[in-house]
Amino acid sequence: MQSRTLIRDGRECCRRLRGAAMLAVFVTCVAAFSAPAQQHGESCTVMRQTGPVTILRGGRDDRSTIGTVISADDQIVTGRNARLRLNCSGGIDATIGANSSLSVQQLTEADQSRKAVLVLLEGILRITLAPSANRNSFELRTPTAVAAARSTIWTTEVLPAGTSVFVVEGTVSVNSRQSGASVLLEPGFGTDVAPNAAPTQPVRWGQARVESALRRTEAP
Repeated sequence: MQSRTLIRDGRECCRRLRGAAMLAVFVTCVAAFSAPAQQHGESCTVMRQTGPVTILRGGRDDRSTIGTVISADDQIVTGRNARLRLNCSGGIDATIGANSSLSVQQLTEADQSRKAVLVLLEGILRITLAPSANRNSFELRTPTAVAAARSTIWTTEVLPAGTSVFVVEGTVSVNSRQSGASVLLEPGFGTDVAPNAAPTQPVRWGQARVESALRRTEAP
């Protein structure tokens, strides 16, 4: 349906022109209409934001605002008391807490032939997957762990001591990047992954720790 609309719009553009250049202009018109759709299909968009947020891209620092488009290879850095909510292609919703850094390594293609990969370098993040999301098409990485997308909602925090993962809904597989050992978390359970160590056995988190993680990753 979208391709038919693009072609119709391209033809309308060309009907206003005369001469032998019509075919070349038609191709240009279709390309102009197609490019934004392709970019939107493999990107993230800032939906909500509070506090200062910087986007590192192409060697420059840009300020983030609501509606900013985040593409692969961009890095998001939140300041003190800042939070940001992203909506990404593939049904991925991410809320980044204060004093955090998230790198967008790659994004899901329209046919889901490539995984979306986000890298949490420091700070805290909450991931929510839409019911329609392909659970095999998303991966969250940290310096010490890899969390595979088998969960609907989970939080991840990166500190100097390592990575902590807590599952709110669904299940999530957590692997150590160094040892390769893994654990499977169910709702209410979490694990910690220290540098050069295997994930700890899943434990039910206490109320105070759960509330802290959820409070710091609430959508602004």
